[in-house]
Amino acid sequence: MDDLQNDQASAFSSRYELLDPLGEGGKGTVTRARDLVLKRIVAIKTISSPAVKESTLIRFQKEARLAATVTGKHVVGIYDFGIAENGDPYLVMEYVQGRTLGDVLAERGSLGLAEGLEILDQIAAGLSSVHQAGIVHRDLKTGNIMLTGTDVNGPLIKLLDFGIAKRSQSDEVDALTRTGDIIGSPYYMSPEQARGEAVDSRSDIYSLGCIAYEIFSGRVPFAGATALDTINMHLRREPEPLSSVATVPAELDRCLARMLAKRREERYENMTEVREALQSVPLVADQSQPAPERKRWSLPVVALGTFACLSLAVVAFVWRAPEPSPAPSERTGGKAGGQESNVCAFGDMFPEHLAPGKAASFVYFGPDASSLLAESVTRGTRVRVLLVGQDIDDPDFEKALHLSPVVVIMSQCALDDERMRALAGLASMQDLRLNQIAEFSDRGLSLLAGKKNLKALAVRDCRLTDESISILSRFPSLTKLDLSNNRGITASGLQLLKGKGLEELEIGDCPNCYSKVGDAMELSRSLGIPEVLTVARTDTTRVVPGLKTIGGLTDLFAGEQIMDVSKLVIKKPSN
Repeated sequence: MDDLQNDQASAFSSRYELLDPLGEGGKGTVTRARDLVLKRIVAIKTISSPAVKESTLIRFQKEARLAATVTGKHVVGIYDFGIAENGDPYLVMEYVQGRTLGDVLAERGSLGLAEGLEILDQIAAGLSSVHQAGIVHRDLKTGNIMLTGTDVNGPLIKLLDFGIAKRSQSDEVDALTRTGDIIGSPYYMSPEQARGEAVDSRSDIYSLGCIAYEIFSGRVPFAGATALDTINMHLRREPEPLSSVATVPAELDRCLARMLAKRREERYENMTEVREALQSVPLVADQSQPAPERKRWSLPVVALGTFACLSLAVVAFVWRAPEPSPAPSERTGGKAGGQESNVCAFGDMFPEHLAPGKAASFVYFGPDASSLLAESVTRGTRVRVLLVGQDIDDPDFEKALHLSPVVVIMSQCALDDERMRALAGLASMQDLRLNQIAEFSDRGLSLLAGKKNLKALAVRDCRLTDESISILSRFPSLTKLDLSNNRGITASGLQLLKGKGLEELEIGDCPNCYSKVGDAMELSRSLGIPEVLTVARTDTTRVVPGLKTIGGLTDLFAGEQIMDVSKLVIKKPSN
């Protein structure tokens, strides 16, 4: 530690009295403390990172200095920063008490029109201050928005963690500036952020659009079964119009549609434009809830530091499985548990595979994927689930297999015959899930045919044919098989799977496998599938003509229990 760092460390111990911990994340802690000089309570975030390079410390201090320039009543103040005695960088922040917007929505479901617009206006005002300082938040979500005290028109909104976000002038991501392990929450992530591209203030506009959608509807616009599914929905799907799930003015519908545009060029240019659009929404009579009475807000004491500590950073990471948690509330519209878990990031992403207390999963996704993978292999990390969500080179693929995963999930990346050979030799693997794989071949598939411990296999949208089914019929131990989105397979080809011990088969969007419900049910009987045969939503109205006109099913398609009808499940009748 040089003289400057020694001086800073000495100043830290002499100025701040540490009181009690507020929270802990993967790379740091937040502690409530007393500033002995200014006689005030603060939150101190220390970022644990052994052997920090001098260049990284300099970068950290530059970013902290930049964040400290942001002013405004809707942003949490950063008072001080430096290096503690043990060499860990630290931030001293405003200590804020209140409730997060996420907590409020969990309790109330959705908010009324006037109330929601007022909250959104304050959030946009805070983000405008952040953007004017040249910072992009990058992790805007309901858990990073604090409702604290009382403003003229209701609760005062404070943005958390803006000061440790990414500078808009640079593409560099510094993992030291956050204490978690993912950039952004999947539910609120912009398409360009999901692709790992450079972001600007319009990325925050998209995230705010997701929050606005949740405020008025009680559900996020996109919620897949897994985090990667949710991210892919942000990339490829259009959200349902807000007016289809909530009673709102057409002006608000149009405003959110523009905020949620896939192409950033089609969104508002800045938060000033967003505020103008929101302020132009007429306050029509709210049919869903009585007009809000601002004084009724109940804000129990919750420290800002808890949430600052538990925010998320780079998208490639290893996490620990969380303790069992209650199922998500109906208001989430099917949020997959764990995608929003602050402590463990995507810890609940594959609940059927995870075991509490064990190192659970590694996601290869984002700009820092390679370096974090190398660190994990060096530490001898072992995981149950390996998820590769972007293209991966051969050296990293080999390293990933050293993690000894039980479940391997790969989407939109190359998997040639040599890599299939390596997977075939992976003794730990029992479940393989492939989606839109480049360089996939029947020859590569045949390399897995002798793998006796492979119990579950998904090969989705990989251009399979009936010849592929012939190869799959030689797999000795499969009980679950997903062939969705392979239009080259036929019902006659599937007969090759008869008597092969399958318990579950999915053939969503395989139009040559069925033409009506009777065919699907007969196929289920002839194959001897004891559980389910599934058909994708894109085929539902063709396979079941007039389905939506059947009495009682309208609510099924629009109701809270099935917010995204992605599959029609046909169960084999029990005898």
